[in-house]
Amino acid sequence: MSAPLVPLPDASTHINKYYQCHLCPKSFDYRASLDIHIRTHTGDTPFACPHCPLRTKDKSNLRRHIRRRHMPPLP
Repeated sequence: MSAPLVPLPDASTHINKYYQCHLCPKSFDYRASLDIHIRTHTGDTPFACPHCPLRTKDKSNLRRHIRRRHMPPLP
């Protein structure tokens, strides 16, 4: 005997997110997403390029910058 089928929730009704921004109405499923979002309000730029004065709010943006600006092009 198989388990009864339970319908998946509709994406438009999925509004219960766990992490709410205390500065605006946005909410997020993950704490890391909220942490990145909060930096848009605070202006915090914790990720510094070791090659130039650039600072970023997100680590992935810093990695992309280093790849594009400071790495030799691939042959």
